[in-house]
Amino acid sequence: MIVRVEVSWYLDHLAGGAIHWFHKAKSFSHGRCLLSWNAVLGVLVRANRINLSKSIFDQVVEESVFELDVFTYTTMIRDFCKIGMVHSALKVFDEMRCAPNSITYNTLIHGFCKNGDLEGAKRVFDRMVEVGDQNCKPDVVTYTTLIDGYSKKGEFCEALECMEEIVKQGCHPNVLTYNALIEGLCMGGNVDEAMKMMTRMRLNGLEDNVTTNTSIMKGFALWGGLKKLSCIRRK
Repeated sequence: MIVRVEVSWYLDHLAGGAIHWFHKAKSFSHGRCLLSWNAVLGVLVRANRINLSKSIFDQVVEESVFELDVFTYTTMIRDFCKIGMVHSALKVFDEMRCAPNSITYNTLIHGFCKNGDLEGAKRVFDRMVEVGDQNCKPDVVTYTTLIDGYSKKGEFCEALECMEEIVKQGCHPNVLTYNALIEGLCMGGNVDEAMKMMTRMRLNGLEDNVTTNTSIMKGFALWGGLKKLSCIRRK
């Protein structure tokens, strides 16, 4: 409890300093303090001062205090996604005055997935693909985020399609990718399919970890595979 209070006080103290800097910085030449402003915005986000960060962000945009860059917009998008306001995040995305990068897209896709809105996530993904920019190509993070979102909703056909699409696009699924799918399959009662996916992961040169095996054991425990669970524990 004491630690939480101290952390809260520290973040509030940082936020107060950030606000003071912002008002002082407005008297500086335009464009000279963008990096510092981005740092200020980051502090406000970490301090969960969402309304304040949005208010200052809107003021910066309206008054053209700085020429905002992709980092600024991405931070604001992450801010909204953090509290589940994905449509506000999408509004910031649509009003960007610079080109988004893959981190921007991935942040927004993650926000929609976290909210359980896979249709929204897919729409953002489709826009990412349509841009055709080499700096914005879907990567393993993009696909892993979608796979995790689909798996958590029990939409395994879509998750498996994403897994196959990774390979087609020349990306390589990592342990996080496989674990997202394995966990979803196990929680959905498809433990045998999860075991096959773990075997596929091993054949592709990746080692299963604690998360992988925990998901498998939970799956067996939940869905009655106690004998198989006992064998895995002995191994």
